[in-house]
Amino acid sequence: MTDRKFFLALTVKNEAPNLWEWVAYHRAIGFTDIAIYQNDSTDGTKKLLRTMEKHGFIQYFTNPSRDRGWQNKAYRRASRLDEYKAAEWAMSLDCDEFLVIKTGNGTVSDLVDALPQDANVCTIHWKAFGSSYHTKIPKGLVTEEFTLTEEPKRISERQMGFKSIFKPTAFKRIGIHKPKDAFAEVPSIICNGSGILLQNNVDPGWRSKDPDCRRLAQVNHYALRDVERFLVKSGRGRTANHERSVDIQYWTDFDINEATDMSAADRAEQTRAEMKLMNDKTRGRLELLTQEGVDANHVVFNELLDDPYYKKIYDDIVELFPAMHAPTIKTDEAAPHPGIDYSEVIVTNGVKVPFVPKIITPPIEKPMRNNRYEGGECAALRELLIPGDRVLELGAGVGLLSTVAAMSKGVESVLTVEANPEMIPLIKETHRLNGAKNIELINGVVAPRTTEPLDFYLRKDFWASSMEPDSRPYVDVVQVPSFGIKDLIQKQNPTVIAIDIEGGELGLFDKADLSKVRLLIIEFHSKVYGKANVTAITKLLEKKGLKVDPVEKPTTVRRFFRETAPAQPAVWPISKPRFLVTTCMKDEGPYILEWLAWHKYIGIQDFVVFTNDCSDGTDLILDRLEELGQLRHLPNPALATGSTFFQPIALKYTPHLSEWHKADFYISMDVDEFINVRIGNGQLSGLLQATGSFDALSMSELNHGSNGRMHFEPGLMTEQFPLHQTETPYRRKALRGVKTITRISEKLDRPRNHRPDFVGSGHDVVWLDGSGRPLETLKEDKTLNGIDVRGSSDFVVLDHFPLRSLESYLIKMFRGDVVVKKNQVSQRYWRLRNQNDSQTSNFDRQQKGFQKQLKKYMADPMLKSLHGKSCEIHAKRAVKLLTKPDFIERKEWILANAWNDGLTSTPVGQK
Repeated sequence: MTDRKFFLALTVKNEAPNLWEWVAYHRAIGFTDIAIYQNDSTDGTKKLLRTMEKHGFIQYFTNPSRDRGWQNKAYRRASRLDEYKAAEWAMSLDCDEFLVIKTGNGTVSDLVDALPQDANVCTIHWKAFGSSYHTKIPKGLVTEEFTLTEEPKRISERQMGFKSIFKPTAFKRIGIHKPKDAFAEVPSIICNGSGILLQNNVDPGWRSKDPDCRRLAQVNHYALRDVERFLVKSGRGRTANHERSVDIQYWTDFDINEATDMSAADRAEQTRAEMKLMNDKTRGRLELLTQEGVDANHVVFNELLDDPYYKKIYDDIVELFPAMHAPTIKTDEAAPHPGIDYSEVIVTNGVKVPFVPKIITPPIEKPMRNNRYEGGECAALRELLIPGDRVLELGAGVGLLSTVAAMSKGVESVLTVEANPEMIPLIKETHRLNGAKNIELINGVVAPRTTEPLDFYLRKDFWASSMEPDSRPYVDVVQVPSFGIKDLIQKQNPTVIAIDIEGGELGLFDKADLSKVRLLIIEFHSKVYGKANVTAITKLLEKKGLKVDPVEKPTTVRRFFRETAPAQPAVWPISKPRFLVTTCMKDEGPYILEWLAWHKYIGIQDFVVFTNDCSDGTDLILDRLEELGQLRHLPNPALATGSTFFQPIALKYTPHLSEWHKADFYISMDVDEFINVRIGNGQLSGLLQATGSFDALSMSELNHGSNGRMHFEPGLMTEQFPLHQTETPYRRKALRGVKTITRISEKLDRPRNHRPDFVGSGHDVVWLDGSGRPLETLKEDKTLNGIDVRGSSDFVVLDHFPLRSLESYLIKMFRGDVVVKKNQVSQRYWRLRNQNDSQTSNFDRQQKGFQKQLKKYMADPMLKSLHGKSCEIHAKRAVKLLTKPDFIERKEWILANAWNDGLTSTPVGQK
C-alpha cells in the first residue's frame, strides 16, 4: 500500500538549529504531511520554514494568539486542514521530541499495523534523555549526540507522560498529549506504546505506566539538549506556557543520564540521507539557514551569560556536572562489535567507555569512574587542538584520547595505533558509543622502522602490557605487526602526536622527521628505562624544534611545543582581495539599490544586512536581493535577546558569519555612507596598490547637507545632494568621524563600528588614513572614533549623506536609531551636519560601472516594483508626519534656525 497518509503537527519558537533534522527524521520514518506553526521567532526559524514549505516538505503557518495559548490554538487550526482529515493516523510532537518505532522497519505504518486491530489511540510514552554532559551545541545530530537517558525499566515503576498517535476518523481535533472531542458514534479504544489495551473506562490523563516498557515505540524527549540551548530556551520562554519557568530546577528534573539508548542514533544514516535530499533540493539553503540559526544561538547564549541571573544558572549546572557523571550506566542493547560483551558503560572525562571487567580491572576502574584516568591528556587535547589538526596516537588504550581528538572541533583525522589485540574490539566500541568519526585504528606495535612481527607481552592490567618482558611479570606473549614511525608519519602527516606506549618511546624518534609536528604529548616511563633516558628523549625532541612546556609539579606526562618563527610579511597587494561589509538597516527602502550597486562596482563582494522592525518594504527588497545572490539578509540577532542594542550585538555576531572567515578585509558601514576611491578607476583594488600593506585604513567622513531640498523625492543621493562641508576646515573643526577598512588577521581582537580593536598594545599594527599616511592616534587610544581630517583623503573619502531632504530627516527621526532602538536623531544632529558650502567631492570615476550595475537591479521586475512601492510609502509617511504637532514643530525649528546655512547656490526642490 503506497498511498497511506500520516499527519504530524508541530508548534515552534526559535528552533532554527533543530528543525532540519527534526523534519528529515520524521519524513524518513513515514509521516507524509507535516504542518508547522510558528510564533514570534527571531532566530531565522521563519526563513527555514518558508524554505521547507516552498519545496513541498511541510506546510507552514504563523500562529498568532493574544492569550499566549499558542499550542492549543495551533492544534485547533491544524485539525481543520484537509491533510489532517484525510490522514489514516495523526500525531502532535514538539521539536525536542522524536518518535522512535521499534517494530518492523521502524516506520509509522509498521507501528500502526502492530497495534491491536480495534485501537484508535496509542499513547506513546516519553523517554527522558539528559544532556550527555554537553555544555555547547555539538556538531552531530541531536539523536547521535544525546544518547544518555533514564533507566530502561523506570516506566514500569512510575507514571510517565506520553504523546498520542490516533485516528482522525475518531476525533475532531488534536490535543497536546491526546486527541480531543471524540465523535459520539466512535468509542475510544486506547492502547499504549507496547500495544497493551487500556480499559475503556480508564482515562489515562496525560501520564500512565507501561509494564512492557515501550516495547513497540517511544518518544525520545530531549528536553534539555546542551546547556547552551537550555539557557536560550530559558531566556525565550516556551511555546506552550509562556510563564512557566525554565530554570535550574527544570534542569535537575530532566538531566537524567542513567543509561545508554542508541535506538534513534541508529537511524542517523537514514536521517542524513533525507537531510541531504532536502538540502540538495533547496540548493544548500537549509544547511546555510541552519548554521545561521546555530550562530544566532551562540550570540544569544553569550549575551545571556552577561546577565547575572542566567550566569548563575549556567554556573550551577556546570558545578553539578562532575556529580552527575554517574559511574555506571546501563545500556539497552548488546554491543554490535564481535569479541566484546558488556552491560554497563562508564562515563569518564565526558567519554562513554564500555565497562568490561576483564579488561578494565580495579586499578583502572576506580580512576576511570572518578574522571582521573588520562584526565590530564584529555584536558590537554581539548585545550590545545585546533581546526585542521591531524592527530597520531601511539597507544590507544581504551580509545579515550582518540575519541576526544576526533570529536574536537575542526580536527581533520585521527590515526591511532594499539599493540594489544584484545583491546581492539573495546576501542571500536568506545568510538561507536560516542559517535566519533574520522578515526583509523591499527593493531600493531610502533618501532623505529617496519620489521617482521614482534613479540608483545600481555599483562593482567592492559595498560602494563608492553614490548619488553623484564619490568614486571606477564601472562602471555603474542606476535603483532610492526609499523615504523617514519611510515606512520608519512601516512598521517600529523600536526599532533600523543604517545603512551610503556617504554616503546625510547629511541623511537631518533631518525623521525617531526618538522610538521607542532604539539607532542608524551607519557614518560622512567621505571622502564630510567631518568637519564627521560632527559635524553627530552633533549632529542628539543633538538628537533619541540620545546618542553615547563611545569610546577613533577609529572610523567609532558607537553612539547614547536617554537614558530616570526610571521613573514604577507605578499601585497593581496591577490583577488575579498571584502565583507555588514550593516544594520531599518526602513531604508528607497536607498538600498543605489548604495549596493555603488559598492558592488568598487569591488566589495559580500554584504550581510541585519534588519529589525521594517515597515517600508526594506526587508522585502533585501529578501529579493538575497534570492538574486547579491547579499545575505538576516534578522538582527538582538531580536532574539529582547535587547534594543541592535548594532553592538550585530557587530558581536559578525565574526561568527561564514563570510567573515572567507574575507580578507572587513568594513562596518551604513546605507547613507559611500566609499569614494579617488584614484585610478575608483575601485578598492587600486586603493590597496596605492597605500601598501596595512592592518587598518580609516576613511574620514565628509558630510553632505540637505542641499536645500525640503521634500522627499525618488532619485540618487549622489545626484540630489552634491554639496557638502568643507574638506579644509580650520583646526577646531577638523575632528570628524571615520569608518575603517580592517584587515582580518590574528592581530585583530574585535571589529567595531568606526574602528577595530587589536590584540595587546598593537605596536606592530600598520594603521593608515585615507591618504596612506601613518595614523597613530586611533592605534594609541581605543576610545577615539575620529581623526583630524585635514589632508586625510587624497586616496579615499567616506561621502556621508546623514540628512537627505528635510522630509527624509523627519522620517529618520520617526523611525529611530538602528544602533539603539530608543535613540532618535536630534535637532543638534541637523545643525551640525547641514553643511552645504563645498562641492569638491564627486563620483565621476565610478559613474559608468555604477550605472551599469544599478540598471541590472532595476531590470528585475520584482526589485523595481518593491523599490517603487517603498518610495511611495516614504512619500506618504512624510505627508502624514507633518500633520503631527511634534514634527511640525521640528520642521519649523529647522527652517527658522538651521535651514540653508552656508548654501551658496540656488536651493534645489523648494516649493
